Amino acid sequence: MSDTPTKLPAQPIYDSGLSDVYSTEAAASAVPGTPVSIVRADGGEDLGPGYIADGTTTDNVLPRLVGTADILDIGWDDADRWITIMDNGVVVGQVLADHFGNWEYQPSLPLSTGEHHFTAEFSKYPDGLGGSPASAPYTIDVEPASVTMPGPALTEQGELVLHVVSYETNPRGDELHNGDSVGYLHPSLQGTAVAGSWVTIMDGATEVCKVQAGADGRWIIDPRLSEGHHSLSAMFADGTATAPVDFTVNIPLSIVVVYDNLGGSPANQHGQESGGTIAYPGQGFGGKAHPGSVVTLMDGDHELGHAQVDRNGSWVLKLDTDLSPGEHHITVVSADGNEVSQSFDINYVPNPPAHGDVGSLSLNDVLGTGEGELFATDHTHDNAQLSTHGVEATDDSVTNGVQAKMPAITHIYDDADLSQELGRGDTAHSAYPTLRGTGEPNSLVELWDGGKSLGTAQVDGDGNWSFTPTEPLADTTPSTIHFLFVSSDAGASDWFPLFVDTHWSVEEPPMIGHVYDGADSSHEIGSMGTTHDSRVKLEGTAKAGSTVTIYDGHTPIGTAQVDGNGHWVFDTPSLGNGGHTLIVEVDGQSSAQFLIIVQVPVTPPPIIGHVYDADGSHEIGSMGTTHDSHVKLEGTAKAGSTVTIYDGYTPIGTSPVDGQGHWTFDTPSLGNGGHTLIAKVDGQSSTQFLIIVQVPVTPPPMIGHLYDADGSHEIGAMTTTHGSHVKLEGTAKADSIVTIYDRNTPIGTAQVDGNGRWMFDTPELVSGGHTLTVSVDGQSSSQFSFIVQPAYVTPTPEINQVQEHLGTPNYHGELTSGATTADGHPLMAGTGLANSIVTIYDGNALIGTAKVNNAGHWGTTLPDLGDGVHNISVVSADGKASAPFVLVVEHSVAQPTIAYAHDDVGATQGNLASGGTTDDTHATLHGTGAPNSVVTIYDRFVDSAGGSHTGIAGTAEVDGSGRWSFTPNAELEYGTHHFTVAASDSNYSQVFTLVVDLDSWIPNHADTLSLNDVLGTGESDLFAMDHNHDNAQLSVHDVEAVAMNDVAANASATNGASVTAHDVAALNANLVLPHEQMHTHVM
Repeated sequence: MSDTPTKLPAQPIYDSGLSDVYSTEAAASAVPGTPVSIVRADGGEDLGPGYIADGTTTDNVLPRLVGTADILDIGWDDADRWITIMDNGVVVGQVLADHFGNWEYQPSLPLSTGEHHFTAEFSKYPDGLGGSPASAPYTIDVEPASVTMPGPALTEQGELVLHVVSYETNPRGDELHNGDSVGYLHPSLQGTAVAGSWVTIMDGATEVCKVQAGADGRWIIDPRLSEGHHSLSAMFADGTATAPVDFTVNIPLSIVVVYDNLGGSPANQHGQESGGTIAYPGQGFGGKAHPGSVVTLMDGDHELGHAQVDRNGSWVLKLDTDLSPGEHHITVVSADGNEVSQSFDINYVPNPPAHGDVGSLSLNDVLGTGEGELFATDHTHDNAQLSTHGVEATDDSVTNGVQAKMPAITHIYDDADLSQELGRGDTAHSAYPTLRGTGEPNSLVELWDGGKSLGTAQVDGDGNWSFTPTEPLADTTPSTIHFLFVSSDAGASDWFPLFVDTHWSVEEPPMIGHVYDGADSSHEIGSMGTTHDSRVKLEGTAKAGSTVTIYDGHTPIGTAQVDGNGHWVFDTPSLGNGGHTLIVEVDGQSSAQFLIIVQVPVTPPPIIGHVYDADGSHEIGSMGTTHDSHVKLEGTAKAGSTVTIYDGYTPIGTSPVDGQGHWTFDTPSLGNGGHTLIAKVDGQSSTQFLIIVQVPVTPPPMIGHLYDADGSHEIGAMTTTHGSHVKLEGTAKADSIVTIYDRNTPIGTAQVDGNGRWMFDTPELVSGGHTLTVSVDGQSSSQFSFIVQPAYVTPTPEINQVQEHLGTPNYHGELTSGATTADGHPLMAGTGLANSIVTIYDGNALIGTAKVNNAGHWGTTLPDLGDGVHNISVVSADGKASAPFVLVVEHSVAQPTIAYAHDDVGATQGNLASGGTTDDTHATLHGTGAPNSVVTIYDRFVDSAGGSHTGIAGTAEVDGSGRWSFTPNAELEYGTHHFTVAASDSNYSQVFTLVVDLDSWIPNHADTLSLNDVLGTGESDLFAMDHNHDNAQLSVHDVEAVAMNDVAANASATNGASVTAHDVAALNANLVLPHEQMHTHVM
C-alpha cells in the first residue's frame, strides 16, 4: 500500500439542531473507498457569512461548492485530476483539482427552486472515464428570497402555533407527535405568535419557561426537560393556548462508545462496534442512561464496575483491569435491575492493524479520540512531545513549549544499525529491538512490557535515552502483543504496541505479473491498459504456501492461495467502469500498484428529444414556457426497455420504448412554476429538460368581512365577539362552491353567485379562538382569526328537590309541588350562582337564606311551617326568582304506631317491646292507625356484617277501632330489623326494633330435655286418650346407643318423663305408633 500521507477532507459538524457550526479540522464522512468529497457550500444571506449546511435551505441560487480529492492515494499522475459535478444525477460541470486535491465549483446559471443533490466524481480523463465512485451527496434546498427554519413548516405571523422538534437522529429535525418518545432531554420548541409578544410554555399545569416572538412572529427555545411524560403547550397572555403535544422523554440504557489506551472510539473507528474486534488494552465504556442514576456494567454474569450517570444522561467507566483476550458480551444494568441494555459484543484480540497501513494515517489517526486536545493548556502537559515518524514528519518531534519532562518512546528500531524503524503495531524480526526516547535530563527511566519491567536507561543531559533489552522479547501470536512504555518520576508514556516474529525470513515482496481480459486469458493487459471486460484474471508470485489478499484501491476484493512454487492466480469479481488500482499483500508486504481502466461498452443514455403543448401543436424548447398544465414528451432510449420520467426527484410516470428505441409520454397536470424533466432507464439519466408552466390562475377565494349574527357589527381580525354565530361575506370564482373551514374542520359550504360573491352563516361556535379559511378548487383564502367570548349571564335560582323526613331515620320522602305533608321542617335543595347567597321566601315573607357551593348547589332545612298552604321560592342577589314550590302542611294527621311484636315459637314466647330478641322468624307486629285506613310496613334490616337493606315488608288494614296486625309471609332474616309504619298521607310511626336470633334458643348440648322438648309442635298430645294410641312408645337414646343416666339405650319413656344426658351433642327420640312407622326426632 502507499506510504505517502493522505490529506483528510473536512466536513460540517452540527452543534445542535438549530445552528450549524463547522470545523475544518474534522474528518469528512465520505463514502468508504471514495477518494473525493464535497466539503461545504458557501452560504447565502439567510445564514450570513459562513457555510450552507448539508440538508438545509438557502436563498443563494449560485452557491459555491468546495471539496477535496485524494490525488496521491488514487495513484494517478497529479496532472490529471478532473472533478465531475452532478446535480440530481445529471452532469452540470467539470473542474480541475489543484496539486493538493482541492477544488471549487460555482454554477453559471441560477439553480431552480427545490432540492439539489450534488455529488462529485474524480477521474483521470476529462470525459469521466475511469472515474472514482461518487461522493456522498450534499443536499441544498433552494428557496429564493425566503428563509425556512429547521424542522416543520410554520404558519404565518399572528397565529399561535407550537411544534416540538427532535434533532436526536436528524440534523434537519423531526417533528414529535402525540404518543412519540424521544431519547434526549432538549427537544426544540418552535412556533409562531404575534410579533414581539411573549409566549409561555406550559407542561400540563406547570410553567416551563417564556419566550418572545421575533419581528417576523417566529420563536424558538430549547428547554431542559426531565425524563418521563410531558404535555407541552404554548399560551398567550390572554389564556389562549395551543393543543398540547403529549410525548415521553426516555433515555434507554445503551453502550455507545468503547475506550482503549488510544482514546474513545464511537461506532466503527478501530473496529470497536458491537460484534467487532478491539486490539488495545486499557478498555473503558461509555453510554446513555437515566440522568442521576447509577448503572452497573456487566460482562456476561461478571460485574465490571459501577458508573454515575450525569445530568445529561451520559456515563463513562474506565476498567481497572483489562479484559481478557476473547469474546465479551457487555451490558449495562439499572440500579434496580429492572432495565438491561442490548448486549455490546466485542472480541478482544491484542493484534493492531498489520504494519504497512501506516502510510494512510493522518495525525488524527495516530491519536486516540480522547487525545485530540493533547496540547491544550488545560491538560497541564504544555511540554508534551509527540513523535509523528512513519506518518508524516519532517522533524523528530512536535513540541509545545520547553523540552518535555514526561518520558516518551520516540523511536523503535528492528536492527542494531538503526536502519529499520518500526511504527506502532509493526512487527519486529529481532527479539532485541532498540528503543529510543526522551525524558527529564540526567534522570533514570524504566522500560516496561505491559506489567513486566525490562530494565532502566539513563537520560543524558540533552534529555535523550536509548535502550536495548537484555532478555529477548518473546515471539507474538495473533492473540498476543507486546505493549511497551517508559516511566519515570514524572509519569508514564503512552503504550507502544509491537509484534515480534524472529522466525521471519526475508522474502521477495508479492508481485502482480500478468493481467488478462476475462477468464479465458485471451488478451494481456498492461499496467495503465484498458479492457472491455468487467472481470480480469491476475497472475503473480509471492511467498510459497502463503495466502495473498488482492485489493482494488483500499478495498479487499478476494484472496488467493500461493502454491509450493510461489505462484498464484485470481479472477476478479465484476469491476465497474473506470480506473482500478490492483495491489496484492501478504505478511505486511505489498506489491507495486497495477492500474487498469475498465471500459465496458455502455448503452447510450435516454434522451428527451422534444416537448410539446398538450395538443402537440407547439414545441417547447428547453427553458421555454407553456400555458398548458399537461405536456407531451418524445425521446429515445434502449429498445424494448421502459423509461421512467421524473419531475426533479419525483417520478411522474413510465413509457415503453419501441423496437426502434422511440418513446412518448403525456405528463400528468403540472403546477405553475419551473419543472426539471428527466428520463431514466437502467440507472442512466437523460440531460435535464427545463420548462416553465404558466397556466392563468383564478384569484384565490377571500373572506372580505365578518359580522355578528345580526349583521349589525363588523368583527376585525384578532378581535373578540360575544355571539356564538357569525356571518361571513367574501369573493371567489363565479358560480363555484366554497367550503368554509374552522382550522382544519369543514363547517359548511356556500354558493358563489355570478358576480363572484358569497355569504355564509356559521353554525354555533364554541368559546375560544377560531381561524376561518375558505377553499375552492384547491385554492385557499388567507386565515381570518378571531375569538368567541359569550357575555356571561347569571343563572336563575331553582328549587329542584323537597323531602319530608318524618318517622324512620335516614328515610326521606320526595314531595312534589302541591303535596301535603305533616313535616313542618322539610328539606329543600336547588341550584344557583356558584358561591352566592340565595334568599328563601314563603310568599312575600323572608324565611331564610342558603349558601350556594362551588358547584352551584344549595340545600337547607326550612324553619317550622304552620298548617296551611305555603308558596316557597328562592331569589338570587340580582333579583332573579325561582318558580314557587307549593306545600300543604297538616300537622293534625294521625300518626300510626307499632305497639309490640308477638313471639309464638320456642320455649320463650309472648309479646316483645322495641329492642327485644326473638327466635320467631314470623313474629307478628301489632299497632294503631287511622280507622279503616291502610298502613305500609317498612323494614330496614341490618345484617351481622353491618350491611343495611331497606324495603317494604307489606301492608295491613286498620280496623274500625284503629288497630292493625301484620305477620310477614317471608321469614325474617337473622339480624336487626328496624320497622316503621306509614299512613297513606305519608305520616310515619316511630322506629320499632326487633332482633331475630334463633341460635340463642338452641342449647349447646342435650341437657335435661323434657318430653315436650323432644316432641314436635303437632305431637304434644300424642299420649292423650282421644288419640287412641294407648300403646304408643317413645324411646330416647343417644346417637351411639349408650346408656344415659336413668334411661338406657332404646329404653321407653312415658309422658312427662325427663331425660338427662351430659356432654352429648345430639339425641334420637323414636316415636312408635301402632300400625305406623317409627318417627325419629333429632335433638
